[in-house]
Amino acid sequence: MGKNMTVSKSIADRAVVLERPNADTAIIRLVRESRRNTLSAQLIDELELVLNDIEAAPPRAVIVTGQGQAFCAGAEISEFKEMMGKPSVISTEYLPRILQVFERLRNLPCPTIAAINGHAMGGGLELAINCDFRIAAKGVLLALPEVQLGVVAAAAGVQQLHRLVGRAKALEILLLGDRVPADEALALGLVTSVCAPEDLEAKALEFADRFKRCAPSVVAETKRAVYRSEGNDINAADDFAATAIFNATSAPNFEEGIGAFLEKREASFSALPAGTSSTGKGGKPPRQASTPLCKDQACPRG
Repeated sequence: MGKNMTVSKSIADRAVVLERPNADTAIIRLVRESRRNTLSAQLIDELELVLNDIEAAPPRAVIVTGQGQAFCAGAEISEFKEMMGKPSVISTEYLPRILQVFERLRNLPCPTIAAINGHAMGGGLELAINCDFRIAAKGVLLALPEVQLGVVAAAAGVQQLHRLVGRAKALEILLLGDRVPADEALALGLVTSVCAPEDLEAKALEFADRFKRCAPSVVAETKRAVYRSEGNDINAADDFAATAIFNATSAPNFEEGIGAFLEKREASFSALPAGTSSTGKGGKPPRQASTPLCKDQACPRG
């Protein structure tokens, strides 16, 4: 196990640990194995603390994985039982808390990789969906069975699943709650690759290592532009792209990347500063348009 985050609790009492196997990679490991890594209030709180540490010293890539037989079995049903008859508590307190933490994971400036080591059910699959990439161990099952429990998959299912697999297939998964084997999930685009269980962590680390050749600032800008473009028309997407390239070419990594290419050497990119996220608006470059965007035809974008 890599270098762990310093914590007050013993590992046996924790639900999440942060490992730094090398200077460029962070691993968020769910370790509440006895409860199949369910999304308890404790796990969500500890996940947020881990994200604080990652934001303070952003790596080149983050891997999210589980310990034991499950990646994450979804909601802690015993906590749901306590909210029976309290729909406003679920919709205004319970769900927003999960969405807040998942959003922070999604908005990390570096690539995030879900290494799905075991079954990912309900909120567990939604946790993986909030990562940029998903690598699954062969034989694992993925599902959003909330409809069979009288609940809605509201932590990513109804909002994001259709962007990965298309509306019809997303509705099938959401409305039936059936389990999807890893190989089928790969064919659907729900996961990006499948490998033998014993190779999963090595494959995830190998994939994370590939981002070392890329400028962190440009990775952050590209990721930001892609996510901001979703759900917008092509003109708005063009504006987000213009903002991204302005910010990227304003950073020292631009000169380093071009210089290294011309000098036929390996680039030495600088790391991201602490607190960087993929949601910041960054610079506001003027963009000339064929039709007036504002009075002087040079509106700030972003």
